[in-house]
Amino acid sequence: MTKRNILSVLFASLLVGSCSGPEVRLEKIAPYAVPQIPLEEETLTDLPDLFAPPLHLLNDTLLCLLNQQDASSIRIFQTTGKEMNQYTLKKKDTAIVISPDENLQARLEYLNPANNVYYELAVDRGEMSIADFTRLRLGKFSPKEAFKVGDKLFVGLGPYLKGLLSVFDKDKQSKEINFFGNYPIAGTEYQYQEYLDYFQGYLARRDNQFIYASTYFGYIASYSYENERLTKQWEKQTSDFLYQRVNNRIEFDNLHHEGFGCITAGKEHIYAFSQYLSEKQMKENGILVFDKSGKLLSCLRIKNPVVYLVTDSREENLYAVSYDIEEQHLYLSKLKTTL
Repeated sequence: MTKRNILSVLFASLLVGSCSGPEVRLEKIAPYAVPQIPLEEETLTDLPDLFAPPLHLLNDTLLCLLNQQDASSIRIFQTTGKEMNQYTLKKKDTAIVISPDENLQARLEYLNPANNVYYELAVDRGEMSIADFTRLRLGKFSPKEAFKVGDKLFVGLGPYLKGLLSVFDKDKQSKEINFFGNYPIAGTEYQYQEYLDYFQGYLARRDNQFIYASTYFGYIASYSYENERLTKQWEKQTSDFLYQRVNNRIEFDNLHHEGFGCITAGKEHIYAFSQYLSEKQMKENGILVFDKSGKLLSCLRIKNPVVYLVTDSREENLYAVSYDIEEQHLYLSKLKTTL
């Protein structure tokens, strides 16, 4: 299929799947109105990185740090021995030993922003290898984040003009894209390329639930995936949106409170970091804890902001790439939850 024909398929599919199911009412919530719980933090190791490395957790004991500039570079931090090792994994027919545990079986999937390739890594008897990879280079339709939901199907996060999220089929014959959901602020006047940067955010997945958290707006929403469609479950607003549209730009008021810095989903709870405003209008660092139905349960108070966040399988510990405000450097941290 030629490039022109591929684009024709893409644009034809813009008109399909733009609605997200039954109307869901936006609920306003107050982060300071729930229990404020201070978290005990342990610094695991300092990081030399200028830019925060994406973080993943394997087998509750191995932290995987990716390199946004070099897709072949992987660092593994052992939380038990507190050791960091550097590896290079480039080809499907090679394997690297990341653990002496011959019983270690795991799988890791992610979209690497360095090359827009979706990697599926398998760990077998302590050895990591590339099980499969998919190139998700779709021009301006390339996702910023993506999760595989079928043999050829992916759910992606924009920036898209026709919807917040996409479901697309990636195979050798066609690239079909359907769009679902809405950005924090809606309206045809915002459906232009110039505004898309203001609607960036983060996407977390747990089974068939996908949670979006906005970067610049206090807005978080959940969607369920079924039969190649996304249906909105709930959406919450944590602060007023104080802005005005000026010359194809969005200008925020000085009192406008930004949204979220990262998000992760456990089996029972959703964790979203936010520098929210307290009841006294003071900026605080906290991890908002939601249940799967969207109810805000508590705010876990922390000293420093976090850039990436993961939880173990029992949701007893959170691990983060944190930023030391005073020393101005990144570090790995362990946060013990009290849920």
